[in-house]
Amino acid sequence: MVSILKSCGTELEIVCAVEPNPAAGDFCANNGLTLAASYDAALARADVDAVILATPHSLHPEQIDRGAAARKHIFCEKPLALTKADAEWQWLCREAGLVLGMGHERRFEPPIVDILQKASGGHLGRILQIEANFSHDKFMTLNKSNWRLDPRRLQSRG
Repeated sequence: MVSILKSCGTELEIVCAVEPNPAAGDFCANNGLTLAASYDAALARADVDAVILATPHSLHPEQIDRGAAARKHIFCEKPLALTKADAEWQWLCREAGLVLGMGHERRFEPPIVDILQKASGGHLGRILQIEANFSHDKFMTLNKSNWRLDPRRLQSRG
């Protein structure tokens, strides 16, 4: 996400990261970021106006709650929540006047950018419906300890 955001020419500036992986120090140093000691430490920073959550899905509700309490705008990778009940707390952001965005960075990938340009340029004719399926073997090479493969991380807070 950091490299994609840097390449978009946006006015968005990423100032810090929170990451338990020891290799994060090198990544932060190479990208001009401060490695915050914890999520709470990042939320306490005056130069942080918003947070990007690219974390295990089961952590999103608590992290959004804490981010909203710290008066930070939030962008959360999908899924926003694992259950309807967990998603209903999004009103915290709205009531606080904060933006809660949810999305997926695929819209910045070259094939998606290309098709959007073709669509907006009229090269695809009148579009009535779009359906897409992303298939890949990206998860086949993940280390077994990765959170994405941990069934305990797929449970909602109860």
